[in-house]
Amino acid sequence: MEERLTKIAEASFRKAMAKFSSWGDIGIALKNVQSEIREVSKRTRTVEHVLGHPWNYGQNAKQSADKTSSEIRHLSGEQVKQIRLKKKLKISHMAQLLNVSIRKYTEWERGISLMAPWVEDEILRLSKIKGRDLQAPFKKEENTAPVESRPPKPKQKTPPKVSRDELKHVCKVFQLSQRQLAEKLGTKYHTVSNWIRRGIRPANEIIEKFLVLLSEAKKINPEIAIEPPSAVTVKNKQIAEEIRQILNYLHWTHRELAQHVHAKPHLVWYWINGHSAPNPKVMEKIQQLQKSIQTGEIAPEYEGELATSEDFFMLRRNLNRTINWMARELHMTVRRLQALESGHKDITYHDTIKIRNLQRKVAMGEITPVVDLPNFPVKLIKELCRLYRFSMSDLSAYLGCDPNSIGNWIRGHRGPCKLFNQKLWELWNNAPKEIVPQLTPDEVYNFRRKLNMTQIEFGAMLHVKNVTVSHWERGHSFPGLKRCDEIRAICIKKISELEDKRKIDTDMEEL
Repeated sequence: MEERLTKIAEASFRKAMAKFSSWGDIGIALKNVQSEIREVSKRTRTVEHVLGHPWNYGQNAKQSADKTSSEIRHLSGEQVKQIRLKKKLKISHMAQLLNVSIRKYTEWERGISLMAPWVEDEILRLSKIKGRDLQAPFKKEENTAPVESRPPKPKQKTPPKVSRDELKHVCKVFQLSQRQLAEKLGTKYHTVSNWIRRGIRPANEIIEKFLVLLSEAKKINPEIAIEPPSAVTVKNKQIAEEIRQILNYLHWTHRELAQHVHAKPHLVWYWINGHSAPNPKVMEKIQQLQKSIQTGEIAPEYEGELATSEDFFMLRRNLNRTINWMARELHMTVRRLQALESGHKDITYHDTIKIRNLQRKVAMGEITPVVDLPNFPVKLIKELCRLYRFSMSDLSAYLGCDPNSIGNWIRGHRGPCKLFNQKLWELWNNAPKEIVPQLTPDEVYNFRRKLNMTQIEFGAMLHVKNVTVSHWERGHSFPGLKRCDEIRAICIKKISELEDKRKIDTDMEEL
């Protein structure tokens, strides 16, 4: 087998050398040779699997082929399936008889893989046996013994329902917390809390134990004020109406009322819809709020008419501002402001208060409208930074924008809005004609000379490159305004430390 494959490889390699001249073409030919060798090896393996012995390559190949052709049987997958169906066997039963896996047998039956000769012999042997004998080991033995009739189980009596008020009464009488009550009943804490809050019924054994505690509590204090469910719902509805009246009068949101009462906002929604009632402490705070409203201590912030969508649109148009700026000033999202301007959403009292405050600022002159000016040239932005000795972050802090937006303006990806455009023109008009540096090149050089440092060491101390230090000393560029104070403070501190060391050294030498 190996000799045959080597001969095929040598012949194909000779053909490749004759056809192709370059090494790249020879590599492609070698890949093709490898694929041919794989195909030949696959074919030989399948033939060996079918025959049950290795294939004989040599002079007597024809004689061996004639002998093996008589040995090969031609059992197809359909014939195997018919044999199985005649014997009324399942696939799993057939695989168990042949001592193979179900997957392997299904591959043979469907014709996906070839069967070895011993498998065909075994199937032919099974075809001669009767189906009853083959089915016998797979039949379940029937239980002939009579089944003893069991008496029916007696139905357990469900204990009566227990209300939440009875649970609370037991806790009050015995002065127990929910955790202590759970320990007495022999359960976990969360079962008692779910029983009280959500009304989830525990096991019957726990209820029977609780009924014993309840009978003892009734003996100690028989007066139990249990309200029927109808009275509870009526009480919750009355509280819900009172809370609604407070919200409508003061124009408060659920969150504002929750902050005043020291509760969570979602609980206010439960109170308004009647799902639950506030606890006694919160109820006292609500009653105090009602009294303060009646006396006039707390009054609504705005009692006029609601604003319209035209008020929002016209104010933004008169100020000549963007919608993002308007949303930022009104403390709302851009999407909500668009919905208010288009009339898709109703305007609340909070929105009217915000717009009225903004109108008041405009009337007082705190906010001025933006003037339409020509677009500021991109090339002058770098000149502005040079004249004012601004970095990108300094310029963004002065304008009130993001540093990345200034980079986008310089690259030409997008231009500044009207507000920033006006601020840039104001900066340009008030810019100095010459640069007046706070830290001169001579000062930088003198600091470095006093510290006895190279430009590399001096730059490492200030966390800059040596090239920037050389630019500062020559006057090609200057450090920023914030950077000047930092450099001066660091250099003075280092120089004072060096002088102190020199004094100590001289004193030691004199001694």
